[in-house]
Formats: sequence, C-alpha cells, structure tokens
Amino acid sequence: MNLDRITDISHKLVKKININNNDLLNKFPVNNYLKLLNNYPQTIYYHYVSAEIKEYCNNIVKLGGEDLLGLYHQLILIELILNAPDKLKLLNLPEDIKVLYNKNFKRIVEKIESEPGNCFTYLYDSFCKDLAVCSLRMIPVGARKIHLSSISKGFFFRKGLPQFVKRGLFVLFELGGLSPLFGMHTDSNDNDLMAEFNHEGFVRTCIRIAELLKANENVKGLFGSSWFYDPQLEVISPRLAYLSQIITKNGGKSFYAGQSEQATQDAILKSPTRRRLYKEGKYIPTIYMVVWPRKKLINWANKLI
Repeated sequence: MNLDRITDISHKLVKKININNNDLLNKFPVNNYLKLLNNYPQTIYYHYVSAEIKEYCNNIVKLGGEDLLGLYHQLILIELILNAPDKLKLLNLPEDIKVLYNKNFKRIVEKIESEPGNCFTYLYDSFCKDLAVCSLRMIPVGARKIHLSSISKGFFFRKGLPQFVKRGLFVLFELGGLSPLFGMHTDSNDNDLMAEFNHEGFVRTCIRIAELLKANENVKGLFGSSWFYDPQLEVISPRLAYLSQIITKNGGKSFYAGQSEQATQDAILKSPTRRRLYKEGKYIPTIYMVVWPRKKLINWANKLI
C-alpha cells in the first residue's frame, strides 16, 4: 500500500467535510467513532451497528444529510486502512491472508476515489463488508470473507421435531456448540473474490480457513447460508454442486434454512435455466445452511496440504 497516497486522500476528505460543515469533525471526532467500532462484541454479524454508532450517524445526517455521512464514512475507512498495517503485524495470520487484506484495502481506496460518498452508509451491504474488513473483523480468505459469528438458536426450530433432534445431536456431539464459528460470505463487489469463485478457488479458500482454525482453537468450525448450497442444484446447476459437496462429502452437514424473496431473485438472476424452471414451478430457490466442524475441516485440509 502507498501510505503517502492514502494519507493525502485523508487530507482531501477532511477538506471536503469542512467545506460542507466546518464544525462536524469537532462535534463528531473520527477517533471517537473508531473507539466505538473497537468496542464491538467479538462475535457479531458483519452488518451489526451499535446503538451508539446509530446515534452518531443520525446526528451527522441531521447536520448535513446522507451525503455528508457518506464522506465521513469514507474518512473512517481511510483512517482504518492507515492503522491496519501495525494491527496486522500483531495478528497471527498467514502471509497470504495479509496479502488479501492489502488487495482489499487497495480496492476500497480506489472505490473511495471513484464513487460518490452517498454509497458509503449502512444502507449498502458493500459498505458494511468494507467496514468490517477495514476494522479487521472480517477476514478475506479468497472466494469468501469470514468473521467470528454464531449460529442462531432458531437453527433448531426448522422442519419440526425430527429435525430438532437431528440438529441437536449434531451440535452436541459433532460441532460442540453454536458459538464461536467462522461465518462465511460472498462479496460480489470484490472482483478479486469473484475471480476465485470456482472449484479450485473454493478449495484454496477452505484450506486457508483450516489454517485459521488451527491458530484459533476456540472456534468450532465454519458455516454459511445461501441458495447455492441447496441440494437441488446437483441436478439443476451441477457446475455449482461443488459449493456444498466439498463440505458435505468431507464431514460437514447441510440443513434446510428457509426461503426468501431475495434468495429467489439472486438464484434466478444470471441463469436462464433456473429462471425457466422457476417460472414453470419446477424449482423453488431454497436456502440451506452448511456447517463444517473444525476437526473434519482440518482433517480434510491436511490431506491436501
């Protein structure tokens, strides 16, 4: 990273903010916002926003609107990136993950330089993920980004009593608890991540996660929820079947998690086949959760390393 260039961007953002409201940074110091971020719980979803930060944002909007809040958030991201190198040195992370962090920082800096400030608010999933990455709460691992999280207790109450028993036994005897786990997510706004969205890229990603599990003995495994873990895809979209099969054929489990309008739109967006089958009533996009216990994941990875 070119820290001099990033520092220059920081100065330019301060000037822009002061032109809009020359008292904003005195009333709402950047360091106070950063301290609020540092106080976040260890295991939270990536788009979590604390009550204190919500109040901070609401007050900034009252002063200058959403555009000013977006500029302020651009400055927050830049300051986090400037602080990241020293923090990364203290973390027990493999070098290739530090490289992935730096790729993300470069992408985010370029985004700040090219996109309007109003894209940088909590209304945008892309901002939530970028903020989590810059805060080092979300870890880029290739075809996914992961963060410490937990499986909701609602996991037990899907599909009736037989599933309740099955899931309970799995959590008790194989997983060892609902928290903490690494929750994994895709990020369609990250071109480097999407370039890894293939079988080989996912294998590399899971090997990196196994290395992180070795270094974090308290983390119980890996989980993720999406329409593309649906077992139906083995027939409908076999080229995507690897996404669940790498996990379920190597000690992980797949569980029904429900349906949603967003999942339906995502599932049929880029596939004429899935779109046609959906219109014909032969395919209903369904969300499944995959869960991979740490020992099973590590054992699988060790065979490939």
